[in-house]
Amino acid sequence: MSFFSLRHTAISLSTLTLLAALLLSSCDEAGTIDLTRSDDFDKEIVINEVMASNRTGLLAADGNLYDWVEVKNVSDKAISLADYALATVKYPKDKSAKKKKKGEKGEEAADSVSNENTEKHHMTDAKGKKDKKDKKDKKDKANAPVVDSLGGVLLTWDFPKMELAPGECMLVFASKLPENSTDKELHASFKLGSKNGVVQLIKKGKYIMSEAKFGDLNGDQCLRRLTDGSYEKSYMQTPGTDNDAKGYEAYNVTIEKQRKSPLRIWELQAKGKKHETWIELQNTSNTPINLQEYCLTTKPTKADRWQFPNRTLQPGERYVVDCGKANFKIKGSCCVLLLKGEQFMDGLCSHHAPYGVTMGRVEGKQGFFYFTSPTRNEVNTSKAYRFIADKPLFSELPGVYAEKKSLQLKINTHGYTVHYTLDGSEPTKDSPIYKDAIRIDSSCVVRAFCEGDSTSMSSHIATATYLIGQEHDLAVMCISVNHNDLYDYRSGIYVSGPGGGGPYPHEGANYWKQWWKKAHVEFFDGKEGFQADCGLAIFGGFSRTLEKKSFKIKFNDKFGPSKVTYDFFGDGQPLEFKNLVLRSGSQDMGGVMVRDEFFTSLMQPECPTLLTQKYRPVALYINGSYFGLYYIREKIDKHFVARKLNTTNDSISIIMSKGYCEEGTKTKFTELMNFARNNDLSKKENYDRICQMIDINSVIDQKIGEIYSSNVDVGNIRYVRSDDANSDKKWYIVYYDLDLTWSSSGTKPASFYLRPGDSESGIHNVLVGNLLKNSDFRQLFLQRLSHHLHKTISANNATKVFDGITGTIKQEMKLNCKRWPKLLVYEKWEKNLADFKEKINKRDKEVLDDLRKELAITPEENKKYFGDLE
Repeated sequence: MSFFSLRHTAISLSTLTLLAALLLSSCDEAGTIDLTRSDDFDKEIVINEVMASNRTGLLAADGNLYDWVEVKNVSDKAISLADYALATVKYPKDKSAKKKKKGEKGEEAADSVSNENTEKHHMTDAKGKKDKKDKKDKKDKANAPVVDSLGGVLLTWDFPKMELAPGECMLVFASKLPENSTDKELHASFKLGSKNGVVQLIKKGKYIMSEAKFGDLNGDQCLRRLTDGSYEKSYMQTPGTDNDAKGYEAYNVTIEKQRKSPLRIWELQAKGKKHETWIELQNTSNTPINLQEYCLTTKPTKADRWQFPNRTLQPGERYVVDCGKANFKIKGSCCVLLLKGEQFMDGLCSHHAPYGVTMGRVEGKQGFFYFTSPTRNEVNTSKAYRFIADKPLFSELPGVYAEKKSLQLKINTHGYTVHYTLDGSEPTKDSPIYKDAIRIDSSCVVRAFCEGDSTSMSSHIATATYLIGQEHDLAVMCISVNHNDLYDYRSGIYVSGPGGGGPYPHEGANYWKQWWKKAHVEFFDGKEGFQADCGLAIFGGFSRTLEKKSFKIKFNDKFGPSKVTYDFFGDGQPLEFKNLVLRSGSQDMGGVMVRDEFFTSLMQPECPTLLTQKYRPVALYINGSYFGLYYIREKIDKHFVARKLNTTNDSISIIMSKGYCEEGTKTKFTELMNFARNNDLSKKENYDRICQMIDINSVIDQKIGEIYSSNVDVGNIRYVRSDDANSDKKWYIVYYDLDLTWSSSGTKPASFYLRPGDSESGIHNVLVGNLLKNSDFRQLFLQRLSHHLHKTISANNATKVFDGITGTIKQEMKLNCKRWPKLLVYEKWEKNLADFKEKINKRDKEVLDDLRKELAITPEENKKYFGDLE
């Protein structure tokens, strides 16, 4: 297996398809043009830098922030731009897409290649196998839409008649205001988008001379061209100059000259512990200023801005906004803008700053610096670093390989010392220094960083897992973490530790602690692939005591990116995540190891309002060693609920078990249960009221699923609700945690799931038990039961679903059983599958017979709903 270059910028499939369509298109009068790559591609004028997310950087002459594109003459002769045009692809807005969550615009995305803690890659499979318009109408031509079947439009803008000298750079603002162009400043007739974009340089209307593609760009993050012709994401903007340290210094001088406001952002702590985020401002003028004239925002196009109090700030005086107390929330990866009225005054983006590091200004110097020692409300006299060193680059791309490899570590800037490890642990300054190529003879994890100097902080750590001679039918997930963070007696999260000697379930053990360890995750799926720094912890209930444990993965600013977007579940739907679960098989590890996945997958297609978790089986490696078959699962949290209910995560409530509030408030849940307990639900008005409070189909489908699966872990139930203005404000039920099902001791009767009582199951039956007194609900219950018996849980359908799931993991189970022989041997697993399928063949009939008695189904009802099931 191999990836493209770590510097290769990710581009969406739809954009690639569009570009291919454009290349194959033919000339016609509708404006479609024939684009072909020139023989002089990247040899004359090139796209040198793209800023498609200009939040707080370079200002145009009119004082506004526009995105921009920089072109450069890389030849040895002067070239006229008269025949050149810039082009970009614009897609129509997807009106069916889920509404973007509040407060997340411009935040860090982790699925793209960058100089941060995360990369997005293209890769092979898990086995390592390689996979004309009239010139007089020139103005119209510049804006002529070129549309393909995907709805993408190629927008072009013609350069004016001007000449570019050898080595000279030219900046073009993507403002959509070509009338603002002057001899000193150019404005294109289109705007750029910060996600999955492409910019092309076209000559004579049909030759592509240069091209730059990018995935998501964070605020103030640019795409810059390197000397070898590849592109990388960077926070070192160099508009109008060479892409190097001198160019970045020149940029800082320019920015400082553009800032006319006497009030400046002086230091920003955006990535720290809760309630430790703050913004320090300073009056840099010789006269007092009134703070009330200014406001702060992270979303300049929104109305929710934080207004300063009516206070006078004296010359040189500082003012600190404590973001937690001031009700001005900033997330670690964000851009903070200082406005005066509607006019941008100053700003700073914190995406690249490591956790605990502040960014700020130094008296007498230009631009912003990094501070490893924050100086809140004090003079910034601590050591200031202008740069963060670039991460090392690997000559071989991470993945699965059939043969041994020789690996070289490369750096963009000469003079840095590179330290590395091969065991998955984070390298330090005491780790070996890279000098010669590393021989990769067996599976391992290479982690490396560039040691900083007087002007640069040390780089983030680059991580790459190389699996030699391994073959898997499934996607592969790799975790890299310090060995002691897993297995140290006192601090390791995977071991019992000093407090684990008590009675079962050993609640004092390390694995019960809510300890998070810094880790790195890589995902090889035969497509783009993914990797990011993350937090790692043990997940689950009593399954924590088992030899093979489950994990949870967290994405936040303490560990790396604050969120990630990727198609982890292979269904073609890239989704945004802040948490993921790696499930071990839990209490079903000695059984068929698919119970939870089977029952949820069985119900999900036919139960649109019953919430279930997506899953994907993977081969897990930890520090280069095989760890077994695991399942990626969505974590049930407010983000999960927001995705499922298509709402924001600001007003989610999650109630667990008997009423424990995991998220939000339990007021509405208490109201629901009290109403169901204290009112006669056989009455129409009361039933109608309940239907306004909870999704009735969700209640019915969950109960039928519980009855069919005979789940004995009934206490682990979650009710979820959104109070968002655009939501229906109903409760929904999550169907999950189905490992303790179809036990060897037999199945539970339907009464266990339907009759109210004082037992744990009875408490959860209060709602459905009282609802069954209503004739309308009873008929709806019978309708849903009939549907499920005919389709969802029919023996034929259930067998098909079960065989599909187990067939997918069959080869991996052989490896898993070899890795964990005490838990399960392969022959026993095959026997368990046969026994399970035998249960499938008769379970639908058992359910119907049981419910006929429990619900006292009449002959008329039986004939109407189940007559053909005799």
